[in-house]
Amino acid sequence: TACRSRSPLGRRAEAEERVPEAVDELITPGEIEQAQKAWGESFLQLSAKCRADRAAAGTAAQELVERLYAFDVLGAEVIVRPPQACAKPFRQTIAGVVSSLVGGGEEFPEDTGFACAAWSQVNFDNVGIGVELGQAFATGYSRFVDEEGNETAVEHTIGYVRDGALRVRINVYFASVPFWSAVDDAQNLDITPEEVEQAIQHWGDSIISIGQRYARRWDYQGRTYRFLETAYLYPPRYGPGGEPIERPPGEPPSVIFKPADAARPHFRLSFDSTLSYLVGGESQEFPADSGFALRGWSKFTFTTAGTILQPRHAWAMGDYSFQHSDGVSAVAGQFTIGLVRASAGEDDPALVGEDSEAGRRLRIAALHLSYPHDGASQDWGGAAVEPTLCADGVEEAQRRWARMLMEVCSGYRSAAQLVDNTYAYTFRPTVLKAPDARHPAFRTSREGAISYFAGGDAHFPEDTGFATEAWKSAAFENERVVIGEGQAFAIGSLFLEKAGGGQRRGGVIPRLLPGPRGG
Repeated sequence: TACRSRSPLGRRAEAEERVPEAVDELITPGEIEQAQKAWGESFLQLSAKCRADRAAAGTAAQELVERLYAFDVLGAEVIVRPPQACAKPFRQTIAGVVSSLVGGGEEFPEDTGFACAAWSQVNFDNVGIGVELGQAFATGYSRFVDEEGNETAVEHTIGYVRDGALRVRINVYFASVPFWSAVDDAQNLDITPEEVEQAIQHWGDSIISIGQRYARRWDYQGRTYRFLETAYLYPPRYGPGGEPIERPPGEPPSVIFKPADAARPHFRLSFDSTLSYLVGGESQEFPADSGFALRGWSKFTFTTAGTILQPRHAWAMGDYSFQHSDGVSAVAGQFTIGLVRASAGEDDPALVGEDSEAGRRLRIAALHLSYPHDGASQDWGGAAVEPTLCADGVEEAQRRWARMLMEVCSGYRSAAQLVDNTYAYTFRPTVLKAPDARHPAFRTSREGAISYFAGGDAHFPEDTGFATEAWKSAAFENERVVIGEGQAFAIGSLFLEKAGGGQRRGGVIPRLLPGPRGG
């Protein structure tokens, strides 16, 4: 009898009966970890086979792919992105995945066989696992260790489905080399010692620049904002349209800063706290900040004691000093700085000129500054040398007081900044004899001095704000300057002139002391 042929539909139905169908049954994290362990063990066996018998490695690789991947699971599409694939990065066939493992695929001539290196360990470090019915994903790192102990880490996202036999199989495998170790001729991410030194020098020179702008009454605030935004690793504060970006509560700091001479709190973990240290302000959290960058520095020098270089990261320790424009005063200390390479897309596209030079795309992530013990230079052969005063330094302090008084009058500075920059309340007992105050005439507290200059304090109701009057100029005329051990006295007159032409003269006997760090 004649044989009756089966229809294509019938043959397809029989084929489907032999194909394990995907099952929407929950996959557990434990099963994912077991599947990853099985993949790692099979990969290492394939690696050994590839090195022992390259010709037989293709068959072993195909067996691995057919067993662990879901190519034969009905309803499951498989897509694989091997870590080293470039020309044809996505593989949707068994042959494509096999070629990525052992090479030799005619369609994929770039494949050299990732499994054929001398691997000895494979470890999975999952950052997160997500499960939705019959589909699960694991994201994290796959760490491959060779026989010499060198580790190659790739970032993975692996998708898993369950077949008809309830086995967990791979249907998505996306692996990529972390960006910092990728080969990219357009961007060399290695940091050089020269770049580290350029970044440190740029930091010091920028502080001097801020002070020079302040002295000339230019926009020193804008310069400081720009400095913090481009030299430090702070996240963007404003969006593309100029709208403020709200940072989530409890967000870890992106920059850690320890100033050398800051009163409590000692550590600055935010943009605003670092800004306050550099230029002062009215911050209630940092009332003693007088503006380190505004003290009239003219020269910054440093030497590095040691540098550690890593991809995109660098650490350096050393000594630094700021020389004052008077040629006499200076501060010197030690630093530890942590620098991070900013990716090309992280730079502000508006950066041009000085802010785009080499080394300035290294951003400060950590900066610890400190002075020698007790703020004095250490000479291990004898006793520490105390800071000294001279007549030129006394006259410079008087000019600074007069200049800042005028700035308070014009609204350019606050009375708190005047007091903190010219009086010693923040580091030792201090008394101000207010010439036109009666109750009390002597101000022994910082608050009392601020009230005398600004007024408005309920504890000192007679204060109307000496510095808020329309003063045009102020000048000292010394009859005599007496220099003593760690202090100085100036005896003479203070001349004040108002904008309307009125004048005022008073006798003064200021006692001057070196600042807490020699200024």
